[in-house]
Amino acid sequence: MSKSKQVSSKDSGNTLAAILKELKGFREESSIMVAKVKEIKSAVNDLRASVEYTQAEVNSIKVDLCNTKTELAEVKVTNSSLTSDVESLKYKVLELECYSRSYNIRIGGIMEAHGKSCMDHVFFSRPLKNEVLRLAKRNKSIQSSIYFLDELTKEDLDLKQHAHPLMAAAYKEGSKVAFRAGRLIINGTVTPIPT
Repeated sequence: MSKSKQVSSKDSGNTLAAILKELKGFREESSIMVAKVKEIKSAVNDLRASVEYTQAEVNSIKVDLCNTKTELAEVKVTNSSLTSDVESLKYKVLELECYSRSYNIRIGGIMEAHGKSCMDHVFFSRPLKNEVLRLAKRNKSIQSSIYFLDELTKEDLDLKQHAHPLMAAAYKEGSKVAFRAGRLIINGTVTPIPT
């Protein structure tokens, strides 16, 4: 064997060894990359599972929100209806209370006597009560010491307090003024009461 063949064979061996070394390095890098790809795939799968769970939760919340909106709309309708019913019933109760009090009259300025019964002096009809009020209003001598008033509900009493300036002005002008069942009547016309 000649020297040139020997050198060339040696160079080839070195080159082959270098190539084998590089291949071994590539294999090691390839193994590391495969491991990293597996890690990334695992992380992606975990993220996918997390996103799917979150999406399912979001979808559930959307359904709950939609149901809540529907229930809220129903509650608003019911509340509106009940509010209307309560206002109607309140008005009816006030009417009934006014009617039941229409027999009542408040008399002031009379000394009470112990052991005496007021039942002997009770008014048993509205016309009689109205007549007593009318006569008391006309008789100035009675008004100096004794006074007669309608028995008003709290609501009517509050309304009458608000109506007082209008009533005073109407009296001053010589108008005919009355306050009945929560209404101010001046010269036969129902007048709105400012609140």
